[in-house]
Amino acid sequence: MRPLRRGCVLLATVWSVNVVSGIAALQYLSVPMWSTLRRLTTLVTLMAEVLLLSKAHPKEIWGAVGLMAAGALIAGAYDISFDPTGYTLVLVNDLATALYLILVSRLCDNKYLGAQPRPPPAPARAAPAPALAPAPAP
Repeated sequence: MRPLRRGCVLLATVWSVNVVSGIAALQYLSVPMWSTLRRLTTLVTLMAEVLLLSKAHPKEIWGAVGLMAAGALIAGAYDISFDPTGYTLVLVNDLATALYLILVSRLCDNKYLGAQPRPPPAPARAAPAPALAPAPAP
């Protein structure tokens, strides 16, 4: 199977897992808790980019995402109606979303699509000088 076709099949499969796990999680969790736990997606995506793509991110981004993830974990710790099935499905949803985003970025890469590199953008032209206003009458 060609790389593009294989990538598209994998992308469609991951998207299907993403949708099914997200909808299934809503059967076990409230919408606010589901939304709170979905905030872990950013952390999962950052970690996947580091592991799979060897991509580095600034400390400020890690700090902001860590703070957001800590808030989600604190909210989850005080969830009265804790359901392990719902939490597992949301984490599967987070992983599928992260993998989907990485696959999309890889498929859009020139070497997978076989596209020619884009030429550099043309330099911006200077704005025309404003017209002079007529002098006021005496």
